[in-house]
Amino acid sequence: MADNVLDMATGQLGSGGIDALTKALNLPAGQGEAALCSGVAYILAGMLNRASSKTGMGYLFNLISESEALDLSKFATAISSPEKLKSITDIGEKMLEKIFSSRKKEVLEVAANNLGKEGGDLLSVSAPIVTSLMQSQAKAQKMDVSDLASFLIGQREHLQGYIPDNLLQAIDVPDFGKLGDALVTHGHAKPQEPRATAIQGPEEKRKPVSFSSWFFPLLLVLVVLYALNMCMLKGKKENSESNPSMTSQEASFMESASQPVGDSPLRKRKRKRNWAPITFPVIYVIISRAFQTIPTGNSPCG
Repeated sequence: MADNVLDMATGQLGSGGIDALTKALNLPAGQGEAALCSGVAYILAGMLNRASSKTGMGYLFNLISESEALDLSKFATAISSPEKLKSITDIGEKMLEKIFSSRKKEVLEVAANNLGKEGGDLLSVSAPIVTSLMQSQAKAQKMDVSDLASFLIGQREHLQGYIPDNLLQAIDVPDFGKLGDALVTHGHAKPQEPRATAIQGPEEKRKPVSFSSWFFPLLLVLVVLYALNMCMLKGKKENSESNPSMTSQEASFMESASQPVGDSPLRKRKRKRNWAPITFPVIYVIISRAFQTIPTGNSPCG
C-alpha cells in the first residue's frame, strides 16, 4: 500500500500550519484540516486523470521533479502575510493549468460550490503542497516515471469519500472507478535499456558477394595488362628492327672504358628487353592468387 498523501499533508503541516491556513483563507473555525484534505484530494484526482493520457504521466513527472518545493515545516511562515500567500497562490494557479488543462475553469467552479468562496484559493495552495510532498517521495525513493505512476495509482484508494460526483463530471470521468483507469490498464513500464539500433541505427544486412561483382573487374584488369604487355613486345620488335644486333666486337667497342661493364647502355637495354616478356605472367599470377580468397555467395558473412 502506498503512503497516504492526505496523511502526509496534515502530518507535515502540523496543527500550526493548518491553523495558519485556516486564518489565511478565512475558513470556518475547526474546518482547516478537512479543507486541506479536500484540496489535496482534488489535486490528486486531477493528476490521476491527467496521467491517464498517453503523455500525461511524463508531463506530471516533469512538473513534480522540476517544481520548487515548499518547506512544509515552515508553512505557517510561508503564508503569514497576504503578500506571501499571493506568491504561493500564483505558483499554484500555474500548476492548476498544467494539472487540469482545459478543465481548470470547471474545476474551480466545483471547488467554489463545494468548498465555499475560498475553494479556488484552497486549490491554488494545495497544488504546491502536493507537488512538494510527491517530489520529496520521488527523491527519497529514487523514483523514475513508472515508480511515480505506481505511487500515484496507490493514492486512489485513499480518495474514496473525498471526490464528489460533480468534480468527476468536471474532469470528464464517468465515475470514481474510472478515475485513473487508463493508467492502471495500460501501465507505465520501466524504461528499457536503449538498443544498439536505436543509437547507431539499423545495421545493414551484408549481401553475399556475387560472381559478376569480382569476375568482370578482374577480366578488365587482365585485358589491360595483356594490352600493355603486347605494346611492350611490339616496342621490342620495332627496336630490334631499327637497331640491328651488334657483334661482340662492336659491343666491346661501344662500352666506355671509364664505365663499368655492368652499367653500359647496351646491357641496360638488354635487361629492359628481357624483363618485358615476363611482366605479364608475373602480374597475372599475383592477381590470380589474390582473387582466390574472394568470398562467394556462401560466405558466412552473408
